[in-house]
Amino acid sequence: MTIKNKKELSSSIEQLEKAINHQETILKKFDNEQLDFEQIKKLENLLIQEREKAKQVQIKINRSVLQNNSENYKERKKRTRQLIQKGALLEKYLEAKHLTVDETEQLLQIFANMINKQKPDKYKKKFRDYSKLFFYTYP
Repeated sequence: MTIKNKKELSSSIEQLEKAINHQETILKKFDNEQLDFEQIKKLENLLIQEREKAKQVQIKINRSVLQNNSENYKERKKRTRQLIQKGALLEKYLEAKHLTVDETEQLLQIFANMINKQKPDKYKKKFRDYSKLFFYTYP
């Protein structure tokens, strides 16, 4: 079981805090009272149960954090791979392997406007035309 959102994480942390507070209450009760053997055993069992609950909540939180870190790591790896591939294509087609990063940027700045103006529509960034959504003319 993993935590899927911040609300679940907050809830799990609250559960953990409640379990810890309950453990402290049990320990205070244990320290402040003269208890017979059976009462001590009950309190010990209750304390063990509360510690197990706290442990399960902590495991749930840790799994969630690890899963989130894993997803971020995969996204970063994917992005890094994409950047490397695009850089290799840039070097190949613009014969820019011998250029420094600054020189490559200057070269791209020189041609960027021209390329973007002549770029076929299928390669242009798509923007949605919202004007058609709000204005309707009746026949």
